[in-house]
Amino acid sequence: MKSFTYLKKFRTSISTLILVGFLWSCGGGSGGDSAKDENLSAAYSDNGTTFKITVRSSGYSNKYYVDGTETKSLSLKEGYTYYFNVDDSSTNTHPLFIGTTLGGGNYNNEYLSGVTSSRTTNGLLTFTVPTDAPSTLYYNCGLHSSMGGVINTVESNSVSTTNSSSSEITEFPSGLQKSYLPQTVEGSTQQREYLVRYPSQPNQSNYPLVFYFHGNGDTAEDFYKSLHEVHELIDNNQFIGIFPQGLEKSWNLGAEVSKADDVAWVLRIIDEISETSFVDSSSVYAVGISNGAGMVNKLAKETVSLKGIAPIVSQQTLELSIIDPFRGVSVFQINGDDDQLIPLQGGFSPQVQHQFVSARESAENWALHSKCATVPVTFEDVWGFYPVQAFVYGNCESNQQVRYHIVEGSGHSGNFGNFALHTAIWNFFRKFPGGD
Repeated sequence: MKSFTYLKKFRTSISTLILVGFLWSCGGGSGGDSAKDENLSAAYSDNGTTFKITVRSSGYSNKYYVDGTETKSLSLKEGYTYYFNVDDSSTNTHPLFIGTTLGGGNYNNEYLSGVTSSRTTNGLLTFTVPTDAPSTLYYNCGLHSSMGGVINTVESNSVSTTNSSSSEITEFPSGLQKSYLPQTVEGSTQQREYLVRYPSQPNQSNYPLVFYFHGNGDTAEDFYKSLHEVHELIDNNQFIGIFPQGLEKSWNLGAEVSKADDVAWVLRIIDEISETSFVDSSSVYAVGISNGAGMVNKLAKETVSLKGIAPIVSQQTLELSIIDPFRGVSVFQINGDDDQLIPLQGGFSPQVQHQFVSARESAENWALHSKCATVPVTFEDVWGFYPVQAFVYGNCESNQQVRYHIVEGSGHSGNFGNFALHTAIWNFFRKFPGGD
C-alpha cells in the first residue's frame, strides 16, 4: 500500500476519503451544473413503489402522512412509476395533486406531466417521472394549504451503485468497531479513540471512507448514535464511516482546549485504514458541522487527502481562508441565517474565539481554488419546511462543484426536520467526486 507523508506545510498525499465533520458546539466530470443537478436530497424509492396517503391533525392544522410519516420527503427516479394510494376515509375532502410550488389551497402551479388521476380523493394517483421533470416538486392538497411535502426527482444516473458481488463478502468486518491510535500531545502520550462503522452485510470488494467529526463538547459515540440516516447509508453498502474522538471533546483550530495536532492524527488514521484491501483509497471526503466543520475546512486546506467536504453551520476562519491549498475540492456548505454562534456575514465570535469570513466569502474562496465559475447560479429549495437559498459555482475543473446554502429561520443546527441531509451530502459527493 502507498505510504502517506505529512509535509511541512500541512500537506499530504492520498487520493480520496470522505470525511464528515459535525458541530462546533453540540448544536444541533464537471458537467451537470444545471438545475436538475441540484437534486441530491435522498436515495430514490424503487420502481413501482406505492405510497399510502392519509390525513391527520398536527397541531392546529391537517397534514398529509405518507406511509405513516408526516409530510415525508420523497425521492423519485426519472423513468420510474410511483403510486399514491389515496383511498383512506381521512382523504375524502383532501384532493391530492403534484405542483411546482409548496402550498396548496388551490391548483396553482399544478404539474401534470406523467401524472394520471390528479386531484383524487379516493383512488390512485400515478406518477411516471419525466426525464425533464423539475428537480423539486411538491405534493399538495387542492383545498387546503400547507398540508404537503417535498418530492425530489433523481436523475437516472445520479445515485447508482456498482457492486462487485451480489453475495456477502466473507472475512469482512461488520458493524461498529472501536480502534485506538496513540498520539503525543504536549509531551504526554494519549490513546486516542476512533469508531469505524462497516456495512452489516458487505457485498463489495472495497468502499470509500467517510469521516464524521463531532462538535465541541460532544463525543464520537454520541454523535454516531445520533446519525441514524448515516447508519442506513452504510448498511446500504455506500461507504465505511469513521467517527474520530476529539481530544478534550474538541478539534484544535487554534483557540480550543485541545492542543493536539488533529490534522496529523487524522492522516495517520487514513494511512492505517488504507492498508486494508477493502478500502478504496481513491475516495476520501469530509463533512463537518460547527467545530467539526472548521476541522473539515482545515483538512482540505492543509492536506491533499480530500476530494470533497461539507462544512455545516460554519465557514472558514480568517486564518484558514488565507491558506492556498495544493488543489481544490468539491464543497457542500450550509449556514443558518439565524445562527447566533457563527456569524453568517463574518466577524469575530466571542463564544468560540475565532474570526470568520462570511459564508459567501468562504464559498467564493473555495470556488477560486477549484477553478469554478466566478458567478454562482442561484435557486430556491425547501428542506423539510425550511426555505433554502442555494448558490452554486459550477463549471469547475476535475469534476468538482462548490455550493453554499442559506437555510432561512435556522440557527446553529444541522437538523432540518424530515430533510435527508446526509443522503443529500453523500449524493453530492458521488455526483462531484473530484479528480486525481
